[in-house]
Order: sequence, then C-alpha cells, then structure tokens
Amino acid sequence: MPDGRIDSVHLIGGWAQPQAALEPLAQALGGISVVTTWTLSDSYAALTRRLSAQWNERTLIVGWSLGGSLAIRRLAAENLKVARLALVACNPFFAGDSGWPGVGLELLDGFADDLNSDRVRLLRRFNLLQTQGAAAARAQARQTLNFASAIESWSEQQLSASLEWLRSWDLRDELAYLDVPVTHFLGEADAIAPVALAQCLQQNYPCHQVEIVGGMSHFPDAEASRFIAESLQSG
Repeated sequence: MPDGRIDSVHLIGGWAQPQAALEPLAQALGGISVVTTWTLSDSYAALTRRLSAQWNERTLIVGWSLGGSLAIRRLAAENLKVARLALVACNPFFAGDSGWPGVGLELLDGFADDLNSDRVRLLRRFNLLQTQGAAAARAQARQTLNFASAIESWSEQQLSASLEWLRSWDLRDELAYLDVPVTHFLGEADAIAPVALAQCLQQNYPCHQVEIVGGMSHFPDAEASRFIAESLQSG
C-alpha cells in the first residue's frame, strides 16, 4: 500500500484449514508488513475477543473464505475501523439462494452429515473441492493432501460449529454497513465462491473493489497469493 498506513496484516484462514494452508498468502503478504495468521480452531467468542483487541486503523485484514466472513461479522458488530479489508474467495452468503450465487444448502447439509460419519473422508473431499478447476489442480491437490491430518487436534465441536457459520451466516447487510475500504478477490475457477459473485458484488457494493484472479481455485496458491499481495500494495 503506497501511503504506508499499514502497521500489521492479520490473515484469517478458512473452515478446517491449518496454518500450512495459509503459508502461500502469509509469505506473499509479508512484503506489506508483519503478518499474524489465525485459524478457526477456537470458539467464536475466544477467537474474536483476541482478534478485536489487536485491530486498529493501521491493520490490513485479509480473510480467506470463512475467515473473511468472520472478519465482516466482527467489524460490523463492533463498528471497528481498519485500514482495509481484503476478502479472498469469500462469499458473504455462502449458501446462496435464487438471487445470490452460492454452493447451496444441500451441499453444506451433506458436509454436516459427513462430518459426523467420516471426518477424515469429508476433510479430504473438501480440500479436493478447494483445488477443483485450478490451473494446477493436481499439484494443488497434492499440496493440500496433509491438511486433514494437520487439524486432528481440532475439536469436533468447533469444526461443527464453524461449519454451521458457513451454512447459516448471511452477512450481506453487515458487509454493506462497513465503513472501511473493501477489496474482493475471486478465483476464476472457484467452485465454492463462484466467479459469478462478481456481478452481484459490483451491483450491491459499488464502492468495493472486485478483482478476478485468473486460474485461482478456492485455494490461493503461491501464484495467486503473489497477485493478491501485489494488488493490495499497488492499490
């Protein structure tokens, strides 16, 4: 960011994503400022209490997927001011409806059922869905292969609770309420936060910046992460 207003970058990961999943973005964003990474391994109350205490007008928040949803919700609830909010592969209404692109409740309800019956299988399936359609999907699938085992210590209760956030949160009004600069980064090949969102975002939030990242799936790999960081630095 050319005006030098950024003292810190807070990067928040997506549902069931370990620290390793954040590495490409964290490394790319390190050129802007010191990066603090957060996973969704704690309860909403515990996580947001720590987050809110560290956000200020010189903080860049980068929320990937559900991490972006959490940032929207928290910023709106406390009327917090930050330097900028960057939403990567994030949908303010992931379930969607007839007038808003989303993955649908049927898929998310299926995730909830699978989480109870075969957690490891679900997490592997989810990580494959994240890389689906990417320019280097096979390589990305190998990269994410160990993400499921990396969150073995996460409680079943928290995985279920955060999956319910993904299923039930509709943050379109909260997003409109925010009085901070917002940039959306949508993957051209994303199967979870579809690129069709761009039109809805531009129509409903005309002050927001919307960037389409070519070749990016739901998982921002090193190349996509560099594009995101460079865009934020220049904008």
